[in-house]
Amino acid sequence: MINSLDSQWLAGFISGIVATIIGFIFTMIWDIYKFKRDQKNRENNLVSAFKRELNDNLEFLQYNKDLLSMELEAIENDKYIIIPLIMLQNDFWELMKINLPRVLAEEDILVKVKKVVRSIIQLNEQIKSREDYRINNQGYTNYKSRMRAYDERIIIITKELHRF
Repeated sequence: MINSLDSQWLAGFISGIVATIIGFIFTMIWDIYKFKRDQKNRENNLVSAFKRELNDNLEFLQYNKDLLSMELEAIENDKYIIIPLIMLQNDFWELMKINLPRVLAEEDILVKVKKVVRSIIQLNEQIKSREDYRINNQGYTNYKSRMRAYDERIIIITKELHRF
């Protein structure tokens, strides 16, 4: 009778251990699956936000280019455009640095993205400087030539961004 109880206890103990191990394995598999699924969703969302921001920036570039072309014509007739240029967005880069999606992690793509971000920052600084000059220096005699120089520089940077 004692042998029977010992073997039943041992069988129950072993089956409990086996059930625990099987449960642990299934839990780990489920957690790995969930982690990869969530990571993929997060990366897809980041790439989608990146694409939206790039498309917005392309629209802003075209708007600025059209506005600058109008202004270059107007300057010749001693007229000026008072509508400010739109600064480009580069918020996506902050997100990318935190969690770089695999599709952008390739070295050549990453180098291009970094160049685009650098050009956007440079263009935004040029736009800020131009706007400050436009607002504060209209009375100067060299205003027209200075605005033309700003506009031409911004157009050059815009063309560089379109290359990427």
